[in-house]
Amino acid sequence: SAIRFVSSHEVGHTFGLKHNMGASHAFPVDSLRSPSFTAKMGGTASSIMDYARFNYVAQPGDGVKEITPKIGTYDKFAINWAYRWLDTETPQEELPILNEWIQEHEGDLMYWYGEQQDPKDPIDPRSQDEDLGDDIVKANRYGIMNLKRIVPNIVAWTEEDGESFAEAGKLLMAVINQWKMYAGHVTANVGGIYINNPVKGSPEDRYIPVPKEIQKESVKYLIEEVFIVPEWLFGAEVWKKSYPIQMGVEYSPYTVARELQYATFYNLLKDERLLRMFDSEATLGRAKSYTPEEMFADIHNVIFASSKAGRNLSIYERMTQKNFVDAIIVSSNRAVEKTTKKALHHSNTCCFASKVPEFTIEPREEVQLRTLHFSSMGRVSEAVSVKRGELLKILKLAENKRNMGNVETRNHYEDLIIRIKEALNMR
Repeated sequence: SAIRFVSSHEVGHTFGLKHNMGASHAFPVDSLRSPSFTAKMGGTASSIMDYARFNYVAQPGDGVKEITPKIGTYDKFAINWAYRWLDTETPQEELPILNEWIQEHEGDLMYWYGEQQDPKDPIDPRSQDEDLGDDIVKANRYGIMNLKRIVPNIVAWTEEDGESFAEAGKLLMAVINQWKMYAGHVTANVGGIYINNPVKGSPEDRYIPVPKEIQKESVKYLIEEVFIVPEWLFGAEVWKKSYPIQMGVEYSPYTVARELQYATFYNLLKDERLLRMFDSEATLGRAKSYTPEEMFADIHNVIFASSKAGRNLSIYERMTQKNFVDAIIVSSNRAVEKTTKKALHHSNTCCFASKVPEFTIEPREEVQLRTLHFSSMGRVSEAVSVKRGELLKILKLAENKRNMGNVETRNHYEDLIIRIKEALNMR
């Protein structure tokens, strides 16, 4: 089935079809758990031109058998639209007929096209590589449930008498990369914008910010599945037999957790995303927008809960707080470098990039029809204010708690105080 998917996808390109990364959004998440729906509709998306390689939503006992993509509704329509012979005298005579065919399916997601975006910063969360369903938070929670079933069985499923545990390490790395990919999918909802392509006479709007409730739920997912380091993954028994392996390199649990969590923090807090959130507030008003201030508060209230309660901090709690603070500092570097003489500074300019190799998909021949620009004059944007405000809030907390807890916790607070004061040129 994998060979059939890849070959059909590539044949689609030879017929002139571009990637349709919005095709998977056409299927309701719970329908991906239905044997009858997936058998009828063809697997995971309305188009073979999406990257929707396998059904990670379906659960044991669902009975779903069609778990890979097939040629779908969109593909058949697109080929018919492009190649159907019409007995007309001139090409111009075809246009009203072709436009009528399109109008017949206006508003039907099965025929919707979502162009490929930069996978490092997709603006429209509906058009992403490797995602599934019309609710990415719900879909990826199902995906997490399946990863939780895989991890305890990794050793047994890869075990061969007399062989090393290298295969177990490779499978563990695959699970970790899937877990991180889910986080990236969900992050795209925050500061996301649904980008439509209306024409004259069409009722839809071009730009629709992702609803506040969806953005807030997405941050909740990131808190629960990434910012609170998952014990089911990083505390699993398989680590005793093998660290995750990729390209012959083995990575320790603390290192992997620290770097991949940091990458998620940095991706979430980068100025481009915050500026889209502020743009939404300027357009819709504060009440209808999920503001950066609300997002920072939602994160702060969880990752500093033990500090506020005066408890000793675990190594992962200390790690998470440091990652959060450092991501704010580093992501602020370029935005404020001209506002003060010394500037907000840090020893590394791009230390957010994970050193863990992973399979990524770069854009191919597709080029966006328009480039959306949100990030000019970042140094005088509200993104600077909200980040400095959060650093000052954390500084005050650390100074109040600096003499509380065990030696590791006290050292951690002193470290936060020094980091923040240096970053804000307060020393």
